[in-house]
Amino acid sequence: MRVPMSWLNEYCDTGLEPAVLAEKMAMTGTEVERVEVSGPPSAENFVIARVDAVEKHPDADRLNVCQVDTGDGVRTIVCGAPNVAAGQTVVAALPGAVMPGGHRIGKAKLRGVASEGMICSETELDLGEGADGIMVLEDGIAVPGTPASKVIPLSEAELLVNAPGQPSMGQLIRQECASATRVDLICAFIGPHGVHTLIDALEEVTQRCGPGSVRVITSTWLGATQRSALDMLTNLGAQVFIAYEGQRLRLHAKSWTFHRPGGN
Repeated sequence: MRVPMSWLNEYCDTGLEPAVLAEKMAMTGTEVERVEVSGPPSAENFVIARVDAVEKHPDADRLNVCQVDTGDGVRTIVCGAPNVAAGQTVVAALPGAVMPGGHRIGKAKLRGVASEGMICSETELDLGEGADGIMVLEDGIAVPGTPASKVIPLSEAELLVNAPGQPSMGQLIRQECASATRVDLICAFIGPHGVHTLIDALEEVTQRCGPGSVRVITSTWLGATQRSALDMLTNLGAQVFIAYEGQRLRLHAKSWTFHRPGGN
């Protein structure tokens, strides 16, 4: 079973590097075969950038000479992507950035034009196959110079857990929800992926037992609860109670309570 760290962090913040977490899991009886990391080995020198201008390369039909605002100034970057255009918000790999596979970006001359970096595609960042060309981000998502890792999941670590025949936590919760009259979820924070995992089971409870039969209590740990996740819960009739840090309530583990006729 593949367990992405980004998915795991929506349930709890371990504060551990993937390799350390894998070792601790093994000590408690859950074997982790290995840890796989996709994406660049380091997020350093990957920034959000804006393409200010694009001109055809004077000596190569398939290349474009781009003026790119990377936050510390405007750089010339030669790009061969067919979809590059002025005004786009992109991810730029600056000199010193290390790509997946170990290639280090440096200053170069491409057909006589100096280039100070690279405008990245999803494929080059190992984020998926993506479309044909560079990855274009939403306008205004961040100012030029913002570290790319603050905007996109630049790298992803996955734990390959050897758990044959063992039901997932989501499966166990869905089984409990099927016979519960009220479900209380107590968690440090709420993320959309975690809600997606349980949304069908929680919706079945609210339809069967009425609005308010699902209650969610969160401490919004470090402000990590996301508005989209809250909207998903309230739209299905769940009650959400938020205990802010000022109330000195800190919940560091996920808990579930399932109520049934005649007891819990």
